[in-house]
Amino acid sequence: MFKSYIVFLLLNFITLTYGQTVAPGTWSDWVDNSCTDTCGMCGVVQQIRICLSLPCNGPGTQNTTRPCGSPVCIIPRPACCPGSTRGVQNGQIACISNNGPVIGDNPLPTVAPVPGGANQPSTPAPGGEDPTPSPAPGTWTEWFNDGCTDTCGMCGFQRKSRTCLVPNTCM
Repeated sequence: MFKSYIVFLLLNFITLTYGQTVAPGTWSDWVDNSCTDTCGMCGVVQQIRICLSLPCNGPGTQNTTRPCGSPVCIIPRPACCPGSTRGVQNGQIACISNNGPVIGDNPLPTVAPVPGGANQPSTPAPGGEDPTPSPAPGTWTEWFNDGCTDTCGMCGFQRKSRTCLVPNTCM
């Protein structure tokens, strides 16, 4: 339904704006729908454009998706986006792409998985040894800053937290 509505709007726009004077092979501008998420890096926006005057290179309607670039979530999410798992990046727990070192246009470093992180299968290396060294008992992650509870003034507070990497060994 959304797609047919967009095509309807674009066709009306074309008729009102261009009339019969559109050069052959002309495409409309890309039209965005809303982001699929309100914050974080999981959301995508679908874009659509149509051929205004044949012949166009490719089908008469084209669709594409791109990351939304939504603002950072105020409260950390309990799970990562589809296609990524929890890992440690720059000393902080982060969601890392399963499909290589890039999400959108932002290169991500290769990182070690967080022990016990979501969707982390335990697969020992050949010979039975775990390829990732275990953290030492009593080891903490870096401090993580949650978003401020207020947008201006002096009434807000920001919670800081960190996680013990080896349960029941940190004081």
